Amino acid sequence: MTGFGVDIGQLGVLAGRVSGIGGSLTSVAGAVGGIGNGDFGHSDLNQAVQQFASQVNQSLAALGKTAGGMTDVLHGTAQSYASSDQSSAENITGTG
Repeated sequence: MTGFGVDIGQLGVLAGRVSGIGGSLTSVAGAVGGIGNGDFGHSDLNQAVQQFASQVNQSLAALGKTAGGMTDVLHGTAQSYASSDQSSAENITGTG
């Protein structure tokens, strides 16, 4: 018989890791948002740093949000495999 196996527990582990990464990205995004508020002397330099920090903040926040979506998908996938395994086992044993 050919095919593949899925370690449902590892999907949960991966979801936890992705969730942690997403939380870290979101935290960093918040910290980056305050950079350049008069810290760099010349107003043009401050403005450039603030613009850069704002873009980095938005990018990190978007990545954090994407990681959250990936976490949801991974949990859903794990649940789907678990339900499918349970249904198959019940059909094979006649207990379903």
